[in-house]
Amino acid sequence: MKFKQGLAKILVFALIFSWVSFLPTNVVVASGNTDFFLVRLKENLKADYFFPKYNVSQFEKIDSLNVFKIKTNTATAENLKNNPLVTLVEKDEKVKANYIPVDPYFSYQTYLDSNNSNIVKAWDITKGSSLVTVAIVDTGIDYLHEDLVGRMWTNQYGYYGYDFVNEEDDHYHGTVVAGIIAATKDNGLGVAGVANVKIMAVKSMTSTGDGVISDIAQGIKYAANNEAKIITLSLGLGIESSVLDEAVNYAYQKNSLVIAATGNSGDNEINYPARNPLAIGVGSINTLKIRSDFSNYGTGTSLVALGENIYSTSWINTNQTNHYRYNNGTSFAAPQVTGVAALLLSYDPTLTSDQIRKRLFSSAKKLTTMGADSYNYQYGYGELDAYAALTKDKNPPEINAILYKNANGSYQVTGSVMDSKGPSNILPSIAESNIKTVRYSIDNGPWQLISYGPVSVFSLNFNTPVITSGIHNISIEAQDTSGNIKTQAMSTANAGVISSAPASYKAQLVSQSSYVTLGPGQTKTMSLAFQNVGQSVWTKDLVHLGTSKPIDRTSSFADSSWLSRSRIAMKEDVVAPGNTAHFEFTITNPLTSGSYNEYFNLVAENITWFSDIGIFWKINVEELSYHAKYLNQSPANVIMSRGSTFSIWVDYQNTGTQTWDRSNVRLGTNNPLDRESPFYMIGQNSGWLSKSRISMEQKTVKPGETGRFTFTIKAPQKDGIYSEYFRPVADGFAWMEDEGLYWQVVVW
Repeated sequence: MKFKQGLAKILVFALIFSWVSFLPTNVVVASGNTDFFLVRLKENLKADYFFPKYNVSQFEKIDSLNVFKIKTNTATAENLKNNPLVTLVEKDEKVKANYIPVDPYFSYQTYLDSNNSNIVKAWDITKGSSLVTVAIVDTGIDYLHEDLVGRMWTNQYGYYGYDFVNEEDDHYHGTVVAGIIAATKDNGLGVAGVANVKIMAVKSMTSTGDGVISDIAQGIKYAANNEAKIITLSLGLGIESSVLDEAVNYAYQKNSLVIAATGNSGDNEINYPARNPLAIGVGSINTLKIRSDFSNYGTGTSLVALGENIYSTSWINTNQTNHYRYNNGTSFAAPQVTGVAALLLSYDPTLTSDQIRKRLFSSAKKLTTMGADSYNYQYGYGELDAYAALTKDKNPPEINAILYKNANGSYQVTGSVMDSKGPSNILPSIAESNIKTVRYSIDNGPWQLISYGPVSVFSLNFNTPVITSGIHNISIEAQDTSGNIKTQAMSTANAGVISSAPASYKAQLVSQSSYVTLGPGQTKTMSLAFQNVGQSVWTKDLVHLGTSKPIDRTSSFADSSWLSRSRIAMKEDVVAPGNTAHFEFTITNPLTSGSYNEYFNLVAENITWFSDIGIFWKINVEELSYHAKYLNQSPANVIMSRGSTFSIWVDYQNTGTQTWDRSNVRLGTNNPLDRESPFYMIGQNSGWLSKSRISMEQKTVKPGETGRFTFTIKAPQKDGIYSEYFRPVADGFAWMEDEGLYWQVVVW
């Protein structure tokens, strides 16, 4: 198989002390079967010194996943998992392809017809586009297969993808998936794929149909980084994986849609990554529209499709390039959804991954077995319907425009245009399509183009030419990428007016943020809302929030979010009578403590100040203060042998007004203050600064944030029961609250 070979890099275990049982060099680790584990460490922990402490002989770092892959036993893995300096430990589990042994050689593809996924009818709209790339993270693809040879994606170096297991194509599974999605149509050979798109081969599974989390996760990231907007995984893992979740989330941030099979164990819990809420989990049904016995179901099931007797391209170990076979499994339902997602993106390349999900979910056929449910755990939103997905968006864009007259006789139009979110409660915040064009005309005259998208939201803000006196009609037309058109007509007779009369400017308070208490130099976001109850339109450059008492005073709280030290802009461009204006701004406290009353009022510049209703904030500026609130700690009871080491930690919230800095905020010994602890451990990375001080992990901790103190204790040579008390301190300023923090340590 034409792949660029690549091996996952294994982990270097960084400078770390286990708080359950840090393993010094003279301790023998319990023997047992070893396996591979994925581990993530906190930053700046070095491996060379501490790695031998865990008797780990094989390790490698996987940079793209920011994890280490180590070979060790379960006991050591558990020790690492309990160490607060280790943020992730999970077994690099084998991932099984979701296929079931089948009886071959049926004669046609029933899943394409209108009784099933309704794909044939969808081809009347689009057959796909070679500009769309679908990544198949699987066992590889037979790139010489007669029905796939013309569909392979290549990178700039001519590679068809990437091989994360360092093997050639040696299993049929990925080739079957590829044929369902993209086998060439109308070539007189083999079968017809759902979409004429390019397929990227990402080999993350071996000849046995197995894979490991690290290879699958790297495959997902590789696909997303190489602009595959749809990624399909007909594979699964029965347990939760943070690494796989992170890879799916990474793809989502890249606007790549992940589609995965739910699994073939018949369990009421679906596999990962299908269970990830950002992925589409696909289950299998039979020709009776009943869930296949083997199909996993549960939270995360999004759609179902026919998964029994699915005929497609295949691979066989005889260099035969025209092999085909029938297959059963959720592995072969998921590619149908993948193919339809590719049709959607071919038809409208502007769709986001969320918009594709919304189209697929909201267009699914409700099955009789679902009863009255619009969604259930066995069938998700229902059965895949390709034609319905492509024709789902019949709703025109939404136009929200305001018209008002300028002094020179022209008219200004402001507002916004966005596509309809549809009547469905599925992903209700997501628009069905995007805005393609926006234009306007005056009195049914020639259309004037003002936007050629596509854009998700278009902000209206333009001036018409000067229009003769009399009543005129101004029309705004918007078209979305599905071809739906909406027009809004506005009469100049109803246009708002920017008045020069002071009596036209009136406001009513709607809301105000609360009073605040802060320390010197600290900042806070404030908000205020007014309803326009006058007769004049307010514009952003006309109506401002101004300082008052006295008018136009220079505020000592102003910052860069203000127009000046006495003016604040409203968020809206235009606020017509009856609508609401919002002001949101930041204050920066002066360095002098005290209680301040900051007064404000609305002003229409160069016209009038509004009636003063006494809007003000009481702002208390406290002296800088250090306060702490205990939140959590590692287990308080510790048993240690003489000379052994153990890692412990405690979290405190900064409840004062001063930002904590690592240079002076520490954890100090207590009862009595500044005592020398017998558990002090020498070492740059032990956490100890001296026998009575422990360093904070974070460089700074702002008020309201949480600081952590992690340190390693070394047991003295004397047996006994020790109570080790500690308390946060700002050295040079003050000791903070004593909340009785301690660890009881038994040394034997």
